Amino acid sequence: VVDVKMYRNTFVDCTNIEFGTGKDMERTLAPEKVSFTDNIIINKELDQPYIAVDDVSGIRFKGNKVQLGKNYSAPGFTTEKVKTPQLPDDAVIRKDKGASWFKNQVSQSIANDHKEYNVSPGTNLSEVIQSAAPGGIIILAKGTYPIQCAMLVDKPLTIRAADAANKPIVRFNGDKPDNMVTIADGGELVIENITFDGVLEPGKALAKAGISTAFDMIQPYTLTVDGCEFQNFGEGGFFAIKGTKATFAKSVTIRNCFFRDLSGDAINYAAEKDDIGRYNADDMLIENCSFYRLLGLPINIYRGGSDESTAGPYITIRHCTFVDCCNKERGSVMRLIGPQVLTVENCNFDNSGRGGATIRLDEATWEKVRIANCNLWNSGRMMTTTSQAIQGKMYNIRPAYINAEAYDYTPVKGSELERLSIGLN
Repeated sequence: VVDVKMYRNTFVDCTNIEFGTGKDMERTLAPEKVSFTDNIIINKELDQPYIAVDDVSGIRFKGNKVQLGKNYSAPGFTTEKVKTPQLPDDAVIRKDKGASWFKNQVSQSIANDHKEYNVSPGTNLSEVIQSAAPGGIIILAKGTYPIQCAMLVDKPLTIRAADAANKPIVRFNGDKPDNMVTIADGGELVIENITFDGVLEPGKALAKAGISTAFDMIQPYTLTVDGCEFQNFGEGGFFAIKGTKATFAKSVTIRNCFFRDLSGDAINYAAEKDDIGRYNADDMLIENCSFYRLLGLPINIYRGGSDESTAGPYITIRHCTFVDCCNKERGSVMRLIGPQVLTVENCNFDNSGRGGATIRLDEATWEKVRIANCNLWNSGRMMTTTSQAIQGKMYNIRPAYINAEAYDYTPVKGSELERLSIGLN
């Protein structure tokens, strides 16, 4: 990058201004003859105006004004009270823009009414969800709910158990394969304390996935899965939670969930294989989950290519336990290819990844990757590209669980894992 001038711009609440992004073993020349002058940066959440990923000696900073979370002093920057500019509203921005034959209008947000719908076994769940108002809360009483087709979520919805201690069971018994839950355009799903069971009904088709996205989405979505169970899916092509190709989640949160006896992957966001910097979810949090007897990968996330114009995904995995998972040759418990920011911490690997790896990375030098405070008992190695991924001490402690026979893999009180805060909490 040579001879670039950036001047008289205003940055309001921009959280990621970086210089030197994209440096690797091939791209080694730092910017030269670049000027960043007379700009205004306003952001109360930040303590510094920009991030220097690489050498910035070739960039001239002068006359820039900043209003940040605290006073900032550096050559070319002064802290002072700056009036936040009044930006035009959407209608003004859109005026006289776009194709002449298309009505260019501001979309109206749909009000969420949070109406509750109490449902009992025997009710057609797909019909209830289809007729529910945006923002509705579907409350399932204890019992079994067979479904013939996917529950299609194309609006903000919450689906939860009436009693978290007695999880309702959803089973698929359709005549042709389908997802149990499909998120489509407009979908924002929160699902809590539901059990998805793959026991096959005689003469019926297998489910394709527990929770998946549609194949023709053009809008981003959000997903929160809390306290759910996915069990007894013997088909290798079944994924418990999946993002399909050309779909994009703004955020995916999976916490307090249990995955057991699966032949396919538990969490799969690895559909973008074109290696052009695309990925299926931007911000992912997986915490306090346990995985038992999985033939497929418990966690599979992929972002291919070295295009730095896309900044994610941002992945955090913590306090998870893996027991007897993915022991096939060249398998891995976590396959995490290409996350730009990745944290794996306080996780427990027990008899898992023995034929390959516990964690398989393919990280670049500029990616922020941190693996810390994990336990590997009779498990595979960690495969990393750089020497900076593993930070802090790793352990080799034989786990002791509260009640493994009842699938409770919480470390015994007072045990070494409990003292080190490794595993479920």
